[in-house]
Amino acid sequence: PKVRIQSLRLLNNEGIRSAAITETICNMARGAPPELRFQLALSARLLPPDDSVRLLSDLVADEPSPEVRTALLCTANTLPSWPILKNLIDAPGVAELPDWKLDFIEKLAELTTNRDRSEMIPSLKWLADRPASLIGSVELAVLNGISRGIDSHGAPFIERASRSASELEMLSPVLATYADA
Repeated sequence: PKVRIQSLRLLNNEGIRSAAITETICNMARGAPPELRFQLALSARLLPPDDSVRLLSDLVADEPSPEVRTALLCTANTLPSWPILKNLIDAPGVAELPDWKLDFIEKLAELTTNRDRSEMIPSLKWLADRPASLIGSVELAVLNGISRGIDSHGAPFIERASRSASELEMLSPVLATYADA
């Protein structure tokens, strides 16, 4: 593992330009020790966006290490976070998640508010499309994350959001549905 970690660090300096190297990096995630998963999480930002999402989704699937989860969030903050979040919330068995994974989902959902509206809209649509009977801890974690992100951005977020009436129209029924949960 130490040789792989050092190789990833060197690639971080040189950049990742090869499809074969990208594929090898993506395949390292499964069964890797925590030190290697940590470096993979940090190196994911250098991969093409689709490969970054795939690697981060594989890493977060069952990541018990808080250090690696922190590295995942650092990298997710530099990428579109909705695809990573979607892979996580649409995974089989998502209804029964440990608290650490719900917390991670909430933090990823908060990241969807960090960029332009294109990041937050899909998560709001996902919430709006959920039947009220399926409202559970995952949906509430996504909503809490979006709410926390909106709160932390304050007036600048409201100004950006108010430019699009469709976003505000979409947000109202979602909040009304989840207010009753």
